[in-house]
Amino acid sequence: RQIHAAHCEEIVRITLRESDGSNLGDQRQKFKQDSTGAYIHFFDDDDLPAPDYIETIFPLLDGVDHIGFRVQHYDSWTGQETTVGKNVIHSKSCGKWYEDSNTYYRHFTTSNPMKREISLSHEIEGPNDGEDFRWANRIGDSGIVQTEYFIDRVMVHYFDRHKRNDYVDWCNPTRLELIDLILRNTPCST
Repeated sequence: RQIHAAHCEEIVRITLRESDGSNLGDQRQKFKQDSTGAYIHFFDDDDLPAPDYIETIFPLLDGVDHIGFRVQHYDSWTGQETTVGKNVIHSKSCGKWYEDSNTYYRHFTTSNPMKREISLSHEIEGPNDGEDFRWANRIGDSGIVQTEYFIDRVMVHYFDRHKRNDYVDWCNPTRLELIDLILRNTPCST
């Protein structure tokens, strides 16, 4: 809906509905290689974009290397209560992945738009645990990312799942209520 509403039909989507048995890092690498757009990033099934994600980010894809933004982390949502987790900042200025008592800091992630050729300059591969961390560190260590726009507000809501059950998590009533609350209480310029 966001792509259509923002008249951005040139955005190309590649969707994985079910795993082909290979690990997540290798799947992401194949998607990156198969992509044709100028920028790459991933939305996972536990991510929810802000209602104005496309209309905010698309105009910024003007040759900049990377788009940074804030993320809202939800630590527990599968029980009767939802716990809002730490603040999250995805920005080149973080310099690496680390955390303090209130905030997760990430210099680069697969969730942030990045120029395709920069993203492809280092492979993302390997087991599901840490494939994004390993890739982000290789990108960061290379110094290849020179420019960034930072959006100083939440652009993605991340629903952390410590115990995953993909067959029922998507329709969990607590998750659906939280998504509805987020969408009703998030300002949108459209």
